Amino acid sequence: MSVNRNIFYTFFSQIPTQILSFLSGLFLVNLIGAEGRGVYGIILANIDLFAFFMGVSVNSGLAYFIPNEKIPRRKMFGLSLVIVFLGSIVTAILLWALYGSRFAAYVFTENHATAYFFAIVFAGFGLTVINTLFTGLFQGLKRFRLINQVNIGNSILNLTVFGGSFALDHYGYLELTVKEALDLTIFILAANTLIWLVAYLRSVRWLPDFRLDLKSVWKPYFAYIGPGHLSAMINFFNYRLDLWVLEYYYTSADVGIYAIAVGLAQRLWILPNAMSLVLMPHLSGKQPGEALDELRLLTRVNNSLLLLAMFIAVPISFIFFPLAYGAEFSASVLPFQLLLPGIFFSCVARIFSVYLSACGLVRFNLNATVIGLVVTFVFDFWLIPLYGAIGAGLATTATYFSMFAYTYYQIHRHAGIGWEGLGVLGKADLGRMKGFFQGKGISGKSSN
Repeated sequence: MSVNRNIFYTFFSQIPTQILSFLSGLFLVNLIGAEGRGVYGIILANIDLFAFFMGVSVNSGLAYFIPNEKIPRRKMFGLSLVIVFLGSIVTAILLWALYGSRFAAYVFTENHATAYFFAIVFAGFGLTVINTLFTGLFQGLKRFRLINQVNIGNSILNLTVFGGSFALDHYGYLELTVKEALDLTIFILAANTLIWLVAYLRSVRWLPDFRLDLKSVWKPYFAYIGPGHLSAMINFFNYRLDLWVLEYYYTSADVGIYAIAVGLAQRLWILPNAMSLVLMPHLSGKQPGEALDELRLLTRVNNSLLLLAMFIAVPISFIFFPLAYGAEFSASVLPFQLLLPGIFFSCVARIFSVYLSACGLVRFNLNATVIGLVVTFVFDFWLIPLYGAIGAGLATTATYFSMFAYTYYQIHRHAGIGWEGLGVLGKADLGRMKGFFQGKGISGKSSN
């Protein structure tokens, strides 16, 4: 199937995924409230923290090396499993060292630095990294239909679990707390792992090769993934530091109110995420300057749909938040609106960064995230103590814009993308869109 058609189907398969995920989150918030949602968000952020650091971007490595086979497929899969195993050992040691220390209260919040929450973080880390590994494997194999089916199935499971819990709570059969919500989350992650494992055994079957020599496997892997992984780790703080700073200066309820605004705004990442999922293996190994017509058109499609969604979202948000989540979440409206410009720029930057990564220019993505981290620290510690969730929204938008500005400069410098990369669809693009939906390249030739 062509890259254009893969993007088309991946995008539209993510629409029901996003709707189901939103409904699951809606049920969860109404079960545990703003304060509970804040604690839940902090624990999930801790899981993501260890998954980012110790997973060493195995999904990106699989998506890059499996299509171009610069590292043989079976060896690449074996290397990924070894990395996950070693990361699990290091994570267990770090959690054991953190448990009972004076730093635990800062990471887990003061009332939740218990053995139970540490165990949840370790279990969540392991399952998350394994699920990410399988996603990268099938992405590298260009099995996008399977990825989309698993994602939709996982969203249906989420909705069933949390929707059923909401019904049981409503009729007095169950009282759900943060602990039960986390238990259910671990169950869902485990079910997702089982689904991936079955898919692997049915459609891949080849076994990993653990004969991993330094020169032909380890060295090329870390030469490529090193800057990208460091960039991902820094980016993690760009996306999560605001939650920790907000929790430090304010309350878990404030974190919950802001987390809802962030979660809803980030759903606009659906389009660039779909493009990134397909573009990475398609562009892998290409030189800067190749496939620029496709990149320009896809960027304008991305921009047009994002601006349309934002113009709709701003007026609706005044009614939506209190109606869907309750009166206390009216405070989420302004942070949500302040986040939207930043989300727009981050979506454009995501597409550009995938192109740079696929062309081997990963160092520029690393530079962008370092710039973003500096802006994050300055603005988070300046604005959040003064304005709370509103300050967090402003700080995050400033971070996203700084990363976009640098990425745009590099894509302009190395690939020749000008202001048209920031534009929207015009009349000349409509004819080209016909070829896009027919699975042809922009020029009318088949795009594979």
